[in-house]
Amino acid sequence: MKKLLIGIIAITQILIAGCSTRDSIYSWNDGYTESMYMYLKDDPNYSEQIELMNEYFEDAASTGKKVAPGAYAHMALLMSKNNDDAQANEYLEKEKQAFPESTHYLDFLMNLKKQKQDK
Repeated sequence: MKKLLIGIIAITQILIAGCSTRDSIYSWNDGYTESMYMYLKDDPNYSEQIELMNEYFEDAASTGKKVAPGAYAHMALLMSKNNDDAQANEYLEKEKQAFPESTHYLDFLMNLKKQKQDK
């Protein structure tokens, strides 16, 4: 029983050590999370949120890491709220290029917005 317990503890330590040294392929910093938090709290200061996202994108580029899934889409949402639809579409295209699995959903959203504008 004692050997089993020691074995379990040893395996657990190896697994924890392996997980703790693993680095994310995505860039994470306070700019993205703060911008998202502000948006979810209905903070109308979109310019500040856009600035935080730009800092996030610069940080990702400087570290050589990818931006997180949804970051470009979040920036597109902020641009749209800031009445800059051309920039919003550019960021949606960046999201589709970075994460092709989101293409169908983003196309759906872009068509939905276009339909609303046409009415």
